[in-house]
Amino acid sequence: MNPLSTLIKPTIPKPNLKPAGVTSKMADEVKLYEDGRSPYVSRVKLALHLKGVKYESVVEDLSNKSADLLKYNPVYKKVPVLVHNGNPISESLVIIEYIDNVWEGFPILPCDPYEKADARFWAKFIADTVNLIR
Repeated sequence: MNPLSTLIKPTIPKPNLKPAGVTSKMADEVKLYEDGRSPYVSRVKLALHLKGVKYESVVEDLSNKSADLLKYNPVYKKVPVLVHNGNPISESLVIIEYIDNVWEGFPILPCDPYEKADARFWAKFIADTVNLIR
């Protein structure tokens, strides 16, 4: 054992969440900030529906962004943004992985690490290709 490993212990802040695999029910507040037409929002909605997660939809006017959207996504200032018990998550692929980790039910990503990496690759490829087409 490395003697320095006992002295240096990185501290990583943990979000205020239930352990992975715990089904979220009544106590959870889930909001999805969306614009009503984005394909990125559509895939987040699909993930929420696959997991059976009830959520409040907050439709944003992207030509007049709300203070909440700017607060929850100060970097990109765009939708989708999922707010779970006050914790905002931005970017659709990140949101989908979060949904898959927090709520039980239909698995969105494979459990096998290689298959999961492959699925992430193709999801990113498709997202980047859609951006090129638009």
